[in-house]
Formats: sequence, structure tokens, C-alpha cells
Amino acid sequence: MSSPWFLRQPAENPRIRLICFPYTGGGATMYATWNKLVPNDVDVMAIQLPGRQSRMNEPPIDDPLLVTDLVVEAILPFIKHTPFIIFGYSMGGDTAMLVANKLVKEHNLSPLAMVFAATPALHRYQPPEPLLTTYDENEFPSQVSKYFGLDEQTSSLLGLTASYVRADIRSMERLDGIFEPSDPPQFTCPFIVFAGKTDHIIPEETTRAMKDYTSGPFTYRLLNEGHFFNRSKKFLNLLSGELSEICESIL
Repeated sequence: MSSPWFLRQPAENPRIRLICFPYTGGGATMYATWNKLVPNDVDVMAIQLPGRQSRMNEPPIDDPLLVTDLVVEAILPFIKHTPFIIFGYSMGGDTAMLVANKLVKEHNLSPLAMVFAATPALHRYQPPEPLLTTYDENEFPSQVSKYFGLDEQTSSLLGLTASYVRADIRSMERLDGIFEPSDPPQFTCPFIVFAGKTDHIIPEETTRAMKDYTSGPFTYRLLNEGHFFNRSKKFLNLLSGELSEICESIL
């Protein structure tokens, strides 16, 4: 079974599925080699949002709740009878949170664990002011680059990808206030959170606040990194160890 909503690295006899959400402006290919991080019976499913890579000809979506509904519909047949882990990077982690919350509340399906990197707790998140999407098409790429601290080469590519990047950022802006501080979502599964010590986008206290979302074990790893540490060898090694430990725990 295939779907435009994810790219799979299928295991022959999958015992667990790892569902991965990319960061703002990212695509499923950022997880292209993640099958090497997990045991060979783990099926890696990388979420692919419209408007990019294999879905470049589709209009992007800037509504996080619509994205949540569509992703849940796409992955549901794969996780009804197979345990799963959810991973999200940066604001992709918050999309992952919305998806997991819907799975628990509406389908009684809970992840084995949730793993986040550079992800803010939504009840503590504050979008930049002024909002990035208020800038016109000429200013938008430079303002996005300034906010995310992108280099000149990456910044130059934003002009080509501005449509889906703008949609992703608008979706991010709409997350403001989606969870009330007095009523955050509640999970019972383990949470594992990675954060960058020098991350100027997502302050440390907003990543530590992910602890408010679970009554289960909470592991927090603060790395000597900025916001984009997804290719860091230390991060990948630590992540691989955490994922393998989760998988071994259900043998």
C-alpha cells in the first residue's frame, strides 16, 4: 500500500513503524537514510506534505488542523495493528503532537514513545513579531533566512521554494494558542526531547516544557548545537540508541 503522504523505507516483516515529521520547509527525503538508525524490523515512514519534492505539483496547505486530519487518515491503516513511534523535528514536532493527540483521543491509539528535536511546547510557543508571512514576496526570503539563521546559499534557494515555505510558516503561526496553558494534551508514553544549547529560535525553556505533555518517563538531552542539528553525528548516534532501546523494550 502506498500513499503520497509518506515515503517508506519498508521493513520486510515490520514489527514497529517509525513515523517522522520534517521541519518547516523540509521534506520526507531528510529521513532517507534513517532505516540505518533503527533495527531492521522497523518500517520508517517519512511524512511528505504537499507542495514539495514528490508532491511539487500540489498546492501547499497552511492549516495545521487540516494537515493533522489528512495525515491521520493516511497513516491509520498502517498503525491500527502495529506499534509505532512518532518523531518530529522543530515545528514538525508540533504537527506530530497534533497527530498523536488526535490518534489518542479519537482512535485510542497511543505511540510507544514520542521523540522530538528542537521542538517547542505549543502552550509556550510564541511566533515571531511581526509575523513572517506579513512580508511580501520580495522581503519574505531574506526575513525567513534572518529568523532561521540560514546561510547565503540556502537563503538563495528560498526564492524557488517560497510557496510551500510560506505555507509551512503560516501553519506554524496558526499554532499560537492552539493549546491552552491550563489544558495541555496529556500522554502516558515516554517522551524523549533533544534540544540545542545555542538554539536562538526555540529557547531551552520551551523545549523543557514538553514535560508538561506526558505522565510517562521524560528524557531531555541538551546538545552543544544550534537549531539545525539533524545531521549531527552525536545527535544521530544518541537517537539511534534511544530508538533501539524503545524497540527492544517490546520484544
